[in-house]
Amino acid sequence: MSTSNEVLGKGFPTEFAMYLNYCSGLFFEEAPDYMYLRQLFHILFSTLNHQYEYKFDWTMLKQRDAWQEAYPADRNPHRQANWQKDKSNMKSF
Repeated sequence: MSTSNEVLGKGFPTEFAMYLNYCSGLFFEEAPDYMYLRQLFHILFSTLNHQYEYKFDWTMLKQRDAWQEAYPADRNPHRQANWQKDKSNMKSF
């Protein structure tokens, strides 16, 4: 399947197109220059003034699951009230 990298990267920073072009130009047994690729996104991250917050999807999900185990809906009146409200909204569909 052939798709141009410009189409795939449309609307995104040029670093994404550079990444795709670099990767698509690699030969099968050629080792990527990981330092170069990492630097591309590190510079973009800095250019966009993002702050590294050390929050990851998997840690946030783990924290949510731990909270739900510690405070189940049947023992937490606030969560129980929200569940009843959501449950009644579902009946209207």
